[in-house]
Amino acid sequence: MVRSDIRVGGHHLHKCHVILCQSRKNGVCPYEGYCPEGENSVPFGGVKVGFDGEQEQWAPIGNKYDEWVQIGPVNMCMMATDIQEDKPAWEYTEEGSQIITQHVMCCPVVVGNGDGGSAPSPTTAVNNEAQQAPSAVTSGEAKQAQFDWAAEAYEPLWFDRSNGWLGTNYGEAINFCQQQQGKTICPFEAYCPMTKAPESIPFGGVKSEYSWAPIDDAENWWVQVSGADTCQLYNEMNGGPPSWGMVGKNELETRYVMCCKRPDAGMGDADYYHSSMSDQTETLPEVVIDKDECQDHPTAVITTDGKTCENFIAHVGRVPLHNTRCSHESPVKDENGATLLVKDVCRLSCGTCGNVWPNGPAATTSDETPAEKPQPSQTVEVVEENDALAEAGAKFKVSRYDRDTGWHGSSYYEALKFCGARGATVCPYEAYCPQGPGKAIVGGMEASSQWVPFINVANGWIQIGPEDTCMPYNSLNPFPPEWGLTGRITRRHHTSCVVRLTTTGCLLIRLLMWSFPLHRVKLTRYRWTCSNLFGTGGNTGGKEVHIKMPRSFVTILVTWKSALSWLCVQTERHYSTTCRLFQESNGHH
Repeated sequence: MVRSDIRVGGHHLHKCHVILCQSRKNGVCPYEGYCPEGENSVPFGGVKVGFDGEQEQWAPIGNKYDEWVQIGPVNMCMMATDIQEDKPAWEYTEEGSQIITQHVMCCPVVVGNGDGGSAPSPTTAVNNEAQQAPSAVTSGEAKQAQFDWAAEAYEPLWFDRSNGWLGTNYGEAINFCQQQQGKTICPFEAYCPMTKAPESIPFGGVKSEYSWAPIDDAENWWVQVSGADTCQLYNEMNGGPPSWGMVGKNELETRYVMCCKRPDAGMGDADYYHSSMSDQTETLPEVVIDKDECQDHPTAVITTDGKTCENFIAHVGRVPLHNTRCSHESPVKDENGATLLVKDVCRLSCGTCGNVWPNGPAATTSDETPAEKPQPSQTVEVVEENDALAEAGAKFKVSRYDRDTGWHGSSYYEALKFCGARGATVCPYEAYCPQGPGKAIVGGMEASSQWVPFINVANGWIQIGPEDTCMPYNSLNPFPPEWGLTGRITRRHHTSCVVRLTTTGCLLIRLLMWSFPLHRVKLTRYRWTCSNLFGTGGNTGGKEVHIKMPRSFVTILVTWKSALSWLCVQTERHYSTTCRLFQESNGHH
C-alpha cells in the first residue's frame, strides 16, 4: 500500500477525493488500508489532526460508497455510519467541511501473489458496496511496495553512535536531523511502513540493541526498533511519553535515530491548498518578485479567486523563488475592510532582496498582537548599535515570527520544529543580542516581558522585554523553565522582596531566613537565591537575594513585618530595594 496524503475540501467531498486519487493513477484506499487493526486502533501512519489543530478528521474509504473513517484522536478507525445513521451534513456543504476532511489516502493497484487477493482498482473501488478489500499487509508484493514507497517518499537515513548520533532526547534528535541537510526526524510510517501489523519490521531491519527512536507524529513519541516489541510505540505501551525523552537520561536505549527529507518540500500548511493541483503544476513558470518592487513595497498582497494563489503555493519549495515566502496565516482585508478568506489570499513578503530564502528564529510571545517596537534616538551610539544589529541580522539571516506571522507554539521543541520546517534553526544568542545583556535586540524590543528560545543551550530562553533585556533565563534562575518543555502555563501568586546588598548582607539575610520557624508552615515553593549581578550606582560587587513564597504565606509575614521593614530600610541607605507582590508564571512573563 502506498500512501499519498492530500488535503482537500469542497462540494460533495467523497467524489472529489476519488477524482484526486484517480488523477494520480491510484484509488482511494479501502478501510483496511487506513486501519489494518480494525476499530479503535491507531490509523496507518498515526493519528491525524487538522492544520489548525482540529481533532475531528474524516477520510473517505474506497471499498464502500460514500463512507468515511475517523482518523483523528477521537473514535479512531470508526466509520461515520457506525456513529450516526444519516450521511454527515458537512459532506455536501463546503462551509465547515474543509477543517475536518483534510486527509485522504490513495492506494495503487497491487496484484497479490495468491495469498491475499488483489487490491481494488481506482475504477471499481468506490462503486461496489459489496466488494471486500484484502488486508493491506498480507501480500508480499504489497509489503515491498510499502517499503519502496517509504524509501521514495522520505529518503530515510539511519544514524547511530558510530556515524554522528550522540544525542539522548527528543530535542537533540530534532537538532541533529536538521543538521543533516535540513532533514527532520522520521514519522512512524517511515520507521515502520507496515505499521504494527504482525511480522512488521522497521525500515532497514531490526536493530540488535533494545532501542527507542523518536518519531515526528507527536512531541516526545518513540518507536521500538529492535527485535523485541518491534514497531510498538512507547507512549501506548506505557500510557504516556517517557520522562527521559525530554531530559535525556537513557543513553542505552536511545542509540538510533532515523532522519527523513521533508515531504512535499516542507511547506506544511500550504499542502492544504494542493487539492486542485495536478502534476502539471511542476512545469509552471518561476515566480519572481522584482528587486525594485521588493524595496519599495516590503509586503505585496495578491488577492485572487483562489486559483492563482493555489498555483503559487504549489510552486513554493519546488522552484527557486526570489527571496519570497507565501504566508497565509495572517488575515488580509480587502479595500472595503472585509476579511478575505484564506483560500483567496496569497501574501508575498519580501525581506532583504537577494537569492536566499529567508531563515530565522521563532519568537515566543504571550501576546496575540505584538506590541509596537520602541524607536531609538538618533545618536552616534545608536548608529553604531544599529550597525551591529544589521550585521548580526545579515550574518544569521534573522527572521522573527510572532502570532501574526505563523508562530503559535509555546515550547522549546515546538520552536525547533517550527524553524526546521522553514529550512532554518532556532537562532543563537548572538543573533538576538550581538552586544550582550542590557543592549538592543535584533528586530526590536517588545513592550512587555517576552521570552524567545535560543540554540546555545537546551531549553534556553532570552528575555527581549524592557526588563532584564537580553538576559538568558538560566542566568536569572537556578533551573531552566519547566514551561519551556511542556508549553503549559500555570500561574501562582508570590511575594517577592528583591534586595541589593553586599556579600556580608547576603549572608545576614540567609541567617535571618534560617531563624524563621519555617518548619511549622506547609511551604512548598519557598526558595532563595543569591546570584552575582551588577549593583546600582556603579557598584559592581552587589548581590541580589530573591525571597519567594506563596500568597497564603503573606499573612504569616505580618509577624515579621518589623524585622523585614528594618532590613529593607537599612539596605536602602546605600542600595536599591524593591519589595512587591507580583504574579509569577511558569510561562512567559
